[in-house]
Amino acid sequence: MAVLLVIVVLGVAVLKPWVPSAPGIQTVESATASTGPRIATPATAPTPSSTPVPAPPRDAARCHNRAAWRLVVVERGPRREQRTWFAMKTLASASGPTDAAIPFRRTVSDDAVAIGFCAPDVDAGLDSSGGILRASGARIWRIRDGAATEVTGLQRIGSPAYGFAELYRPSRAGERVWTSAGYVFAVRDPFGRELWFGLRVAARQRP
Repeated sequence: MAVLLVIVVLGVAVLKPWVPSAPGIQTVESATASTGPRIATPATAPTPSSTPVPAPPRDAARCHNRAAWRLVVVERGPRREQRTWFAMKTLASASGPTDAAIPFRRTVSDDAVAIGFCAPDVDAGLDSSGGILRASGARIWRIRDGAATEVTGLQRIGSPAYGFAELYRPSRAGERVWTSAGYVFAVRDPFGRELWFGLRVAARQRP
């Protein structure tokens, strides 16, 4: 009888071989679940910042063709300012503002409040960090009776760096319009060449 009791006890031990977990001790299954691989949350990529393009002046004139030179004239109309673009040529070398070889265009106006130019885009090339280059900055002379007088106190309205014409009003004080005369521009291009061109402003014929 004693032998039979021992066999029964051993059989129960074989069928249910567990040991209650002591406090603070994890079973193999629970440890695996808590230490398994974790999925990392991807960091949010920073939003690239862009340099804001300066807003053009209110009285700017857009360069509709940025592959060629253009003379631009802004006239004061009865309701608003009017803009006219002239195809033009430039002279790469001149002896001065009275050089007879300087090419001119002509406009008839008593109300030319601004004159200026559009310069073509120049690609700086792949080996340069300059990107698109443009001529900028002008000296202007008034030509009367064969004599040249440089115009000082110019008010520069805009720059062709953003696709708008570089325009000039006559002065900071005094004249409000470009009076009848010839005007010669000297502009230095991105390659260091001084380019010359001119505009003749003629008064309207009064009846």
